[in-house]
Amino acid sequence: MKKRILSLLLIFGMLLLLSSCSKREAITADDFKSSMEGLEYTLTDATSQFDAGLVESVQLAEKDTCKIEFYVVESTAQAQNAYKTNKENIEKAEKLSSTSSHKSVSLKNYGYYKATTGDLYYVISRIDKTFIYAAIPLKYKDKASDIISDLGY
Repeated sequence: MKKRILSLLLIFGMLLLLSSCSKREAITADDFKSSMEGLEYTLTDATSQFDAGLVESVQLAEKDTCKIEFYVVESTAQAQNAYKTNKENIEKAEKLSSTSSHKSVSLKNYGYYKATTGDLYYVISRIDKTFIYAAIPLKYKDKASDIISDLGY
């Protein structure tokens, strides 16, 4: 009887954990700017560099030689396509590198791909119609990874 109750509690706990991990919430461009300003990054609004209708917002955050890009596009399909294209480009860079590693995660509204190749650390992470992209020197990997994780990406 005790084993059965423990088994049911364990199954319930696992289901609860899995359901809480299945959907992520996207942040806004203002949330990104606020967070990065708080970390003393220099921000640039690059939205005007894109044709009308392609993006709603593009924010570039830079500090030292670390640059993290945040995009809000018109639709989830656009974000998925940008994620796929950037991931393919990172995979090409991996093939050219003698040392590389990567990790990939895909959930309902979320995709994450990170890789190291030689001296660079790449991250592309998507939630709904937003995504973050970074290609930074490997020495900033931990710092960038923490920032991106803190943003929920």
